[in-house]
Amino acid sequence: MAIPVVLSLVFATTGNSGDSWPQFRGPDGQGHSDATDLTADWDNPENILWQTSIPGRGWSSPVVMNGQVWLTTALETEGSAELRKRQLEGDRFADSKDVVQSVSLHTVGIDLHTGTVLHDLELVGVDEPVPIHSLNSYASPTPVLEPGRLYCDFGRFGTFCVDVNRGEVVWHQQLRQTHSVGPGSSPMLVDGLLILTCDGLVEQFVVALDAATGEVAWRTDRPPMSGDDGELHKAFSTPILVGSAAGQQLFVPGAQWTAAYEPRTGKEIWRVRHGEGFSLVPRPVAAGDFVYMHTGFAGKGLCAIRTGGHGDVTDSHVVWNQKGVNSTRPSPLLIDGRIYTVTESGVASCVDAETSEIVWRKRLGGNFSASLLYAANRIYACSEEGVVTVFQAGDAYQELEKHDLEERIMASPAVVGESILLRTGDYLYRIGRAD
Repeated sequence: MAIPVVLSLVFATTGNSGDSWPQFRGPDGQGHSDATDLTADWDNPENILWQTSIPGRGWSSPVVMNGQVWLTTALETEGSAELRKRQLEGDRFADSKDVVQSVSLHTVGIDLHTGTVLHDLELVGVDEPVPIHSLNSYASPTPVLEPGRLYCDFGRFGTFCVDVNRGEVVWHQQLRQTHSVGPGSSPMLVDGLLILTCDGLVEQFVVALDAATGEVAWRTDRPPMSGDDGELHKAFSTPILVGSAAGQQLFVPGAQWTAAYEPRTGKEIWRVRHGEGFSLVPRPVAAGDFVYMHTGFAGKGLCAIRTGGHGDVTDSHVVWNQKGVNSTRPSPLLIDGRIYTVTESGVASCVDAETSEIVWRKRLGGNFSASLLYAANRIYACSEEGVVTVFQAGDAYQELEKHDLEERIMASPAVVGESILLRTGDYLYRIGRAD
């Protein structure tokens, strides 16, 4: 699809907007939007509200609040052959890794209504950073917004709090991590605490920073891992909050184990051994007393867990495992008792959340990293090749729309008002109806 370029290169004042998409996968963290009138006509130039160039490489999703859109990006300089040899010598995954000479990590603030760049703030520069997987970026974790403040996490390269009105860093924290293929887990805010998942090769822990100061409020080690290979201990998932009779609990998937914690203290409440799965990326989904998660590479596929209990509840609370469905990158959707997934190789599935029965399966074509989006009974699936397939939520596969942007898509989409924010390799688009 040919889209006219409308670049905004001057500064402007943001307007007010009651719409927000403050974190990875939206207000509920599960990819749901309450939009009712998203346009199906992407070929109409009037529906491309703006298209803004984003320098560098970054797979973080856009977040929105009070008329501002924020995302992160990484400006890289190419690494030399000598540096590549030195950094990757003896690395058994060398063929799948990128090496850069330096990286400058930025956050970019954009006016929601015009696409105008308001802030382009360098947060940190790193010489000879550790290599990352070629499918990843140095700016993959999605930031999180609250009124007046943005929180950006880059794993071992640092966590930053930004004043969104002044475009200034409020505080900076750096935690020791060894994540092998680059950062991946997105932060979340819970009652004044910034929650970070740090499941690396050497150490695996969950930590809460005081959102006001950046100081560590609590840190909890993950359950003990079996085996000596650190590559099988890493994970990159993002937590969600789940409800219980005793109050909300922080549900945090990891390699081999998943566990629930008290958000205020970090005390572990219960844990489940889900198998040998590692490198978990998808954010789980939940409803009522149940949570559903993909279990990563070498895992058991899609797993249903009944929340609650204390201690190790593996034998009593794992309801089912569906080995025929396993996404290692895109996060799923839970809609009216059905779980919708798409694998990295482009196979979409609908699963009965109660019985684990596969209701339907359809090959969409292409490769997928972006998580699924739901709005107005439509599911949006964005391929790495730039094709957005829209299909009906229901017990039979029904394709509704297909749009080809002809650009790489790795970031998950966001929705604000009756429009979609879609990040490609080079641009951020706002597609839909004007405010």
